[in-house]
Amino acid sequence: MPADPLFYERFLALMEKSLSDVKTFSERENRPLHEVLLDKDHTTKLFLTKDAAQSILRNASQNLETLHALSGIHSFILAADPISGDAFLGGTVLAREFWRGLRGGGEAGAKGLHAFCLKKTRTPLQGPNESSTPASASVDTKRGSSSSVKAEVYTTVRDALRWVVAYSSLSKAEHA
Repeated sequence: MPADPLFYERFLALMEKSLSDVKTFSERENRPLHEVLLDKDHTTKLFLTKDAAQSILRNASQNLETLHALSGIHSFILAADPISGDAFLGGTVLAREFWRGLRGGGEAGAKGLHAFCLKKTRTPLQGPNESSTPASASVDTKRGSSSSVKAEVYTTVRDALRWVVAYSSLSKAEHA
């Protein structure tokens, strides 16, 4: 808590001014306020620094340790950066030991999470048809049944449509 008793009042005034500025921008651009606020939050997350991300992960790990101290619950958090491949494992000592000793866990599991996230996520600069893996690596050598091929096509199209909806500037009401 800041030593200055008026800090909270000044902080609230700053937040109100910030919201007022966003409202003004929203009206000027003729876009719904909720859409502009979502875009603002998304942009903030895009430019989240690596140090800030590490700080958030460390805080989450400390919160899990506090949870254990208060309630006895063991838990862990595993995070993988799909861009750099860095992984973070936090939580209680016992839960982290469990993860490291788990078959398919540990470093191999973190790499697996990284690969899974890389495959499933699309960045705004990467279209739904672009893959981070070479085309030859994604070709299946076995022929599947027509129903499995059909299911794969539906899944791919559904993922592509979700990507378009997630990164388009259309409001949810326009998708109905």
